[in-house]
Parts: sequence; structure tokens; C-alpha cells
Amino acid sequence: MTTVETFRDGKRGRWRCLPCSSRSPSSARVSRRPRIPSLPSRQYNTSKAKALASTYKPQLLRFYEHVYWCLPWLGVAKHGIGFRQPKGITADDRYLSVWVMIDQTDDGSFAAMSRERRVSAMFSRYGVDLLRRLTAMTSAASDADLTGFSVVLSWPKPGLPPTGP
Repeated sequence: MTTVETFRDGKRGRWRCLPCSSRSPSSARVSRRPRIPSLPSRQYNTSKAKALASTYKPQLLRFYEHVYWCLPWLGVAKHGIGFRQPKGITADDRYLSVWVMIDQTDDGSFAAMSRERRVSAMFSRYGVDLLRRLTAMTSAASDADLTGFSVVLSWPKPGLPPTGP
């Protein structure tokens, strides 16, 4: 899969995602197109939020497909992509947010790190790239109705059984 993106500075970039050799043709990931785990439209209670969700749905789907196909160790949480309003805020400020679960069960070096190093490693490995991709959406980054961006990274503590997003 090759995707062409147009960035805020007007340059076009191309990223290519090659299928992982461990995937089999009978895999559920290969056999069906992923459904975007975005917030349901009924959860958007203002016209501003509904307009943002409908305007950027195609871009959010492309972003989700990139995570789904190219970053298989990340899973987007249920209703994990959308235009959220921070808790406790009465104004209709909307943030383009993504919440991902990180599977690090096979990474022994991750379990050996201190908590502070694990947090730093997760943000360096995944947070920066996801935030860059969110802000690279040309029209979303320049939309006056969008207040900001957020990336939430979650992962189980080492030694716990893995759970799905």
C-alpha cells in the first residue's frame, strides 16, 4: 500500500507500507478492511464537533489504516480516534485525539527498563510519530474549529497478560 500525503508546507510525501512476512492470507487483518474506531456521531453533541467529524472522516480513516496495516504492534482503542473535548472544560474546545494500546509483550528489554525509561521509550517510539502524522493532515491543522491535538499511549505493565484495545 502506498499513500501520498500533502503536508502543511505544501510538499507531498509518500509512505509505503509493506505487508509483514508473518501475516498469512487467512489472517483476519488481511481478509477485511478495518473499521475505524472513531467516536460515534451521537457522542458529538455540538454542531462544531459534528462538522469536524464529518469533514475529516476520510483523513481519519487513512490515518487509522496506516496504524492498522503499518504498525501492527499498536491497536487503536475503541472510540480512540475523534474530536474530543477535555473533561472539565465548558467551552466547545475540540482536540483531534488518538488513543493507542501498545503491545510490548515480546520485548524483554522494555520490561527491564525503569518506569521513567519506559515512558520515555514509548513516547519516543510512538508518540512523536503519531503526533506528527496527526498534525500533518493539511486542512485539520489549519482548521480554526480545532483547538489542538492529543496522543494517549497505553501499555500493560510488564508481567501482566496482554489485553486488546
